[in-house]
Parts: sequence; structure tokens; C-alpha cells
Amino acid sequence: MSMTRSRRPLVSVAVFALWLLTAALTLWNVYALWQLSILLYARLAIDAGADMRAGAVLANVLLIGLSLAGIAFIILSGEYHRHYAGQPRSWRVFVMTLVIQIAISLIYALLEAL
Repeated sequence: MSMTRSRRPLVSVAVFALWLLTAALTLWNVYALWQLSILLYARLAIDAGADMRAGAVLANVLLIGLSLAGIAFIILSGEYHRHYAGQPRSWRVFVMTLVIQIAISLIYALLEAL
């Protein structure tokens, strides 16, 4: 019984550290998705004769939406992991979140390099 009590703080610290990592990656992914939208608009729409001002407005609206979604994700995931800390469902959500966030970062790095 004392072993489970001593492991509980370690699990909580690990969950908190992983949550901080996913929160930081969420902020980075908001920036990356915003930049990707600008890159895609520049490559696709401007070649077709679209207006630069319309692209700037679209990018700003998208940034607001992505920022709100990122803030909501950070808050909701924090509450979820606080409630289910150390349980298998929490670890599965961490894995899914990290895979998606790393994939977005890799796509951004690949497209920015082109």
C-alpha cells in the first residue's frame, strides 16, 4: 500500500510534464497551421489571381479560430488528464495527441523547406 502512495506523485509529475509538452506543442501547431494556410494560399490562390488583402483577412480570421481552438484544447486536455491521471485512457490520449502534433510539425517543416 505504501508503494502505490509513493508512486502516485511520480505519476502526477509525469502526467503534468507531458501535459506541459502537449500544451507547448499546441501553441507551436497553431503557429504552424497558420503559416501553412498562408503558404497554401500564396501557392494556390495568388497564382489564380486572388487578392492579397483577402488572403490577409482569411489568415487573421483563421489565426483567431486556431488560437481559440488551441486554448480550448489546452484547458480541456488539462482537466481530462487531471481527472484520469495514470490511467490507460490518459496515456492513450497522450500518445494520440503527440502523434498528431508531431505529424503537423513534420508536415510544416517539410512544406516550409520546399
